[in-house]
Amino acid sequence: MINLIVSLLFIFLAVFLLQKKYPNTIVFLALSFCLAIIYEVTTGQSVADTSSGNMVIDIFEVFKEQLITSFSSVGLSMLPIFGYSVYMEKINASVVLGSIVARPVSRSKNPYFVGVFVAIIICGIMRIAIVSAFAILALLFSTLYPAMLRAGLSKKTAMAALFLGTCFDWGPADFVVAIVLSGANVNDITGYFLNASVRVMPFILIITALLAGIVMQYFDKKEGYVMGSDAPSDDGQMLETPPRYYAVLPLLPMFLIIIFSKVFFSSISISVVAAVLISILISAAIEFINKRDLLERLSDITVWFTGMGNGFANLLLMVASIQLFSNLLSKLNGFNWLIQQIVATGISGWMLFFIAGAFIILMSALIGDASAISAIVANPIKIAAENTGIPFFAAIYPIQAANSFRCLSLGTGPHIQYCCKQADINALDIVKRTLIPCIMIYLLSFAGAYFILG
Repeated sequence: MINLIVSLLFIFLAVFLLQKKYPNTIVFLALSFCLAIIYEVTTGQSVADTSSGNMVIDIFEVFKEQLITSFSSVGLSMLPIFGYSVYMEKINASVVLGSIVARPVSRSKNPYFVGVFVAIIICGIMRIAIVSAFAILALLFSTLYPAMLRAGLSKKTAMAALFLGTCFDWGPADFVVAIVLSGANVNDITGYFLNASVRVMPFILIITALLAGIVMQYFDKKEGYVMGSDAPSDDGQMLETPPRYYAVLPLLPMFLIIIFSKVFFSSISISVVAAVLISILISAAIEFINKRDLLERLSDITVWFTGMGNGFANLLLMVASIQLFSNLLSKLNGFNWLIQQIVATGISGWMLFFIAGAFIILMSALIGDASAISAIVANPIKIAAENTGIPFFAAIYPIQAANSFRCLSLGTGPHIQYCCKQADINALDIVKRTLIPCIMIYLLSFAGAYFILG
């Protein structure tokens, strides 16, 4: 109980400091070191996975361990895409794509409805093959995001739509699904995708995308936003307009990742790094054919390295510090007490699954990433499902879907901080635009589990 109170105090302190505009990376690092001290003092154990031999030094070594973990997972997905987006801006390919996409959206009767719907559907479909939400956000921030602004949407709505679209966790290799199922010692992720996600998620995705456009337009009107006032004015800065087929170049990594994924090939896979390198070679070759001057074309490629460096300094370090904060909160085991109370109530069947999903929603709102806690909940849910004769995939589906509430993480989640930093907006701007759609996702997930999977 005490650990739970300490965890909640640190979460609320983080939210308070972020609202006061303190640097997010510094806030999460400082609070993480405080949590590390509390952990070592209360347990007498090293907070680091591999101790240096001195518990004081281990307080700082734990950040090194987290940085390695974040770079090998998020970093290798996000940084190459981030650098590639800078290269696409350098050769003006992202501007061409943005202009082409923006034109039909802006000419529609309701650009908000169409723009938000298209953005969420695209992101949701991409999540089947691209397991990293960060990679999708990094890619679409330089392509679809500017297009939505040119179509007249606000920065707040455009980023909220992209973020919401990446919160649909499904696919034969999805990280969140894998973590949740691993808690119940179930490794059949592909079977879960084919027998659960595919049967339910398309309906949820479409209905949520339809609802989100209405909700987000309402908030922009309430705030007095004038259509087109956030539109970028960089089109006139181009010395020359690239050919229209340049619009394909920003999407090359996405095409390669989707084509060489488990959706189409079970024997061939491609990493984000490889996909980006191939895309750079193709783009540079096209640039050389069109403009010649080999030295200048090769010099253009160096912005990819510069972009990755800026991404490391401005984004990856922030993500690593937030993930460290979340992991140390989990080490305190404060939230395990809540899990035990839920299981001890004696509630079983669908009511237990609904309450467990609501608990994951709460955790997602508090710490931003509740996948690890979902894994802890998964085994009791599996046992309860076996005792009541309910299929496990049906029982676990609402719990897995509840992780989409990382949209409402009050600013303490790495994904929402990434979006806010990129678009220069407040976390509350995203939260209030995604609250109703997220509630819809959970209710539809529970209904789908009950009527379709159960």
